[in-house]
Amino acid sequence: MAEEIQVNKIPTGIAGLDTALDGGIPENNLVLIAGGAGAGKTTLSLQFLLNGARKGEKGIYISTEQTQNNILKQAHGFGKDLPSLIAAGTLKITYINIIEEQEMFSLVFDAIKQIGPKRIVIDSLSTFSEYFTINDYVKEMLFRKGSMMNRQVTDKLIPTEISEKTIKKRMLAKLMTEIRKYNATVFLITELPEKTENLSSDGVSEFLADGVFVLKSLAVGDSLSRTLEIKKMRYCNIRGGIKTYEITENGIEIDA
Repeated sequence: MAEEIQVNKIPTGIAGLDTALDGGIPENNLVLIAGGAGAGKTTLSLQFLLNGARKGEKGIYISTEQTQNNILKQAHGFGKDLPSLIAAGTLKITYINIIEEQEMFSLVFDAIKQIGPKRIVIDSLSTFSEYFTINDYVKEMLFRKGSMMNRQVTDKLIPTEISEKTIKKRMLAKLMTEIRKYNATVFLITELPEKTENLSSDGVSEFLADGVFVLKSLAVGDSLSRTLEIKKMRYCNIRGGIKTYEITENGIEIDA
């Protein structure tokens, strides 16, 4: 008789979501958090980090869109203890200005190494993919080959037939592969364009990730109807279908 493999679960701390996941997210899974503007992607991800930090699990929020002060403002209410957790070294918020910075990969992984987190949030894959460049691709190829060739040579290495879309896909795959090496449970935020069949803005992240949450908000009269659907989660039985939720002063509250 085959030995049953034990899957450790990481509770999100959001009751309705953990119930749907039969206890939580399988440890070390990469989960795509997809949704449009205002759907609550940042709030959900911050709650995931905060609920872990309150149990002593280190976490890091890496943002390309909001500074630490902006994130603190957004967490006001449900995350009043966020400043104290940052001061204690349990949580870290790192802002990367991708317009000014040239070494995005190094900055991401250096920040992760400094804290050694159990939970990671990357916000957002959409912004990363928009700013991946030919030079990023060159550096990744040379790193793989162990080359020390200079910039003048590397600028000539990319075949013209490799499209920008192909480069972005390969760099996203590289980013996600490297993040897996840190043995953390990861939330990867992505914008979800309207009227698309994809589950991400890049059209490839949903296939590389272990899980996908899709958050949607629809205006109904003067109110908003919000839904969360777990599209997939490897190594986990999913209970129920589409869940409704609200964003309150306590954060995201999902109906069980």
